[in-house]
Amino acid sequence: MNNDPSHLEGGPAPSEPADLPGSTPLDRVIDDLEPKEAWFEWAVDEMAKGRCPEELAAEMVAQGWGEEDAAELVETARRRTRHLRGVITRDEVARENAARYHKATALNWFSMFRTVSTTFVCVTSVRNLLYSLSELLSSRRRATKAPGFPVQPSGPPSDTATVESREPSAPGPTG
Repeated sequence: MNNDPSHLEGGPAPSEPADLPGSTPLDRVIDDLEPKEAWFEWAVDEMAKGRCPEELAAEMVAQGWGEEDAAELVETARRRTRHLRGVITRDEVARENAARYHKATALNWFSMFRTVSTTFVCVTSVRNLLYSLSELLSSRRRATKAPGFPVQPSGPPSDTATVESREPSAPGPTG
């Protein structure tokens, strides 16, 4: 293939039309789609061969393209040839990670139910353990209390027990 860009079908960059008397603004519209496409394809081919973007932009400016247009075409060609040059972009890595994540989490709905049921069993087991411990502690507290009736030994140990009453004694005959 010829490295000289002057052979392109679109030719050099389109030039501004001259202002003619009685022309409308639509007469000033330049159709530069075909030349841009031809130059873009040329830039992609040259980048694939290993030429640097700065050289291509300088060559396009020398052929009559504006600096902004040449830089835009070369930048688009640079992006288009990333895969040919072995460039890995952040977007490609993020896309691959997102696909791997979605594949891992979307296996089936039953995996979600298994996780939920396991969590429910764990929470229920912990609740039952806490309930058992609280019952154990409360039963020990009840066992250390005094008996519920007022029998208390008085005096030296004997075979008989006296029951003391907490009611006030009735006044007896005084005499």
